[in-house]
Amino acid sequence: MNKINAKTILLFIIIAGLTGFALGTLTLSFPIRAIVDYCVSNGLDKSTQDMYVNIAIISFVVITFVLSFFLTKKVLQSGKTFSIALFCILLLANAGSLYYWMNPAKFTKATMSADSEKTGNAEFYFGSIPDEALLKDLKSKHFIGIISLLHPAVVPFEPKLIADEKAMCAAVGIEYISAPMLPWISDNTSSLNVIKQIADSGKGKYYVHCYLGVDRANMVKNFIAKNTPQVNIVNTLPTNARKIDEITAFERGDIVMLDSNVYFTPYPTDEEFLTYILGSNINTVVSILNPKNIEDTGWINKEENLMKYYKFQYANFPFSAKQPDAEIEKIISDIAALPRPVLIHSFLTKSPDAAKFIDVFHKLNSANVPAKN
Repeated sequence: MNKINAKTILLFIIIAGLTGFALGTLTLSFPIRAIVDYCVSNGLDKSTQDMYVNIAIISFVVITFVLSFFLTKKVLQSGKTFSIALFCILLLANAGSLYYWMNPAKFTKATMSADSEKTGNAEFYFGSIPDEALLKDLKSKHFIGIISLLHPAVVPFEPKLIADEKAMCAAVGIEYISAPMLPWISDNTSSLNVIKQIADSGKGKYYVHCYLGVDRANMVKNFIAKNTPQVNIVNTLPTNARKIDEITAFERGDIVMLDSNVYFTPYPTDEEFLTYILGSNINTVVSILNPKNIEDTGWINKEENLMKYYKFQYANFPFSAKQPDAEIEKIISDIAALPRPVLIHSFLTKSPDAAKFIDVFHKLNSANVPAKN
């Protein structure tokens, strides 16, 4: 490109956007998925997995930039025929990518369990968004209804998916039950009340899903299990919950594994609460924030209410690096004895209080105390 002006920059941005969306879909769907599957199946540690994934992402960014630069240059140097052909190809590639994201059921299949129907209590099956074939299969297996966690505010995909699913349920003859939840922590009280009412008094089988059957679905699964333990719960997508030991950091800082099933983290964001706590196998959440500090009070109250509502074991141990050693050791010993997996957090991982806690915990538990379940 001999001359760079506003028109050239705009053309590059358009081409890069179209190229990036298509290549990004391919990268997420194939190389990154293959890398993660390979690392898990071969028992590679998380740092190795992160390294390979980062290489794939960096490669994607570089390839997108170089290809977009080359295509922009060709458009400027070539005639109208090449430009039209290029944009047709890019638009087709983006249409295919959009179709992929708008039709997750065609690419992430949930397979139904062969368990026989129970009498008395409701049964909840969890998975990804169903297609028409799965809905017909559910109908043939005498499912009472479909509980959708999709939310109309998650644009552009979920409003269209909601409308399509309602139409398919009506055609198949199975009840569609809407319990919309955003894919991060929000006020889900009304939706969870709908689900709890079914769990408490409903009979028969229900299929519960979000988009891919991961975060929201796992959060609801845990909610039902803690509130109505007598119901039968079945996962149709095995091992789909995301686990905290598969990542190395939250948004506010690093994750430190203090002991077997003991994690020290910063204060989770709303999305991290949903994904790695409410939708996970964490048993106990411990905050070391101090309610006497005005800046900590709001965070503590928010978390206490959240943990109480979702029936998680929660404890607040106000902690300061300036406390006497004996007091610090007592706090850490008490926390180490709590049911695991346990997540302990300050507000930031990099702080004097966090550093002191981590250091003393390691010293006191250097013998690797067995996990308490």
